[in-house]
Amino acid sequence: PRSTLSSSSAASDVYKRQIYERELLAEIKGIKADLRNSGQSSIGPATIDQLKIDVARSVAEEMKDNKILEEIIRVDHAGERGAIKIYEGQLLALKTFKQDEELKRKIEDMREHEKEHFEFFDKEIQKRNIKPTKLLPLWDLMGITLGFGTAMLGKKAAMLCTASVEEVIDGHYKDQTYKLLDDEKELKEKIIKFRQDELDHKDIAYESGATKKGLYSVLDKIIKTSSRVAIAISEKI
Repeated sequence: PRSTLSSSSAASDVYKRQIYERELLAEIKGIKADLRNSGQSSIGPATIDQLKIDVARSVAEEMKDNKILEEIIRVDHAGERGAIKIYEGQLLALKTFKQDEELKRKIEDMREHEKEHFEFFDKEIQKRNIKPTKLLPLWDLMGITLGFGTAMLGKKAAMLCTASVEEVIDGHYKDQTYKLLDDEKELKEKIIKFRQDELDHKDIAYESGATKKGLYSVLDKIIKTSSRVAIAISEKI
């Protein structure tokens, strides 16, 4: 594992260096052309040094923006997949041990929205060559377990699971829209749409019996804390 991390870090450093050198060379060529047009013939050492500083800053900012974008797409890809797994776990319980056709229909409808969200981020992952989180198998297992467990506890717990997760995702998506610039207009618009879908799911959950009274408040805290931890981890690895 150490050698893999080391080689990955080295490759990243080489890539950054290549960007830096390419942009620096382009800047120098542009200045030389300007000098020729103005009748001058050389660039002083001080100018070169300042160019290096300016380009290094530009590259650093670009790399930082790219990292934020990768984190956004990676975590949203994992989150939407996790939501599908939670609903699949709930449906498994409703098809075997619990019989509630109305609840089953609502969950199936919400799962379809999550599938739409996941398919978008899955395409973005592939198009931008971003690595998904390494913990997808773990999140799959935890999602199905959470969904199955809350459905077995009853309708109130099942719907609270949706409400609790969606309340976390609401703030999460809202924060992301502030981080995205105009050059990612399509991605930003999609996240705004998906956020509204999640808010609709939250409303459906409360209308269907979700509650935080009594011991359900403990379940709410557990689900929200778990969701926030999963978000923080999935952004990074």
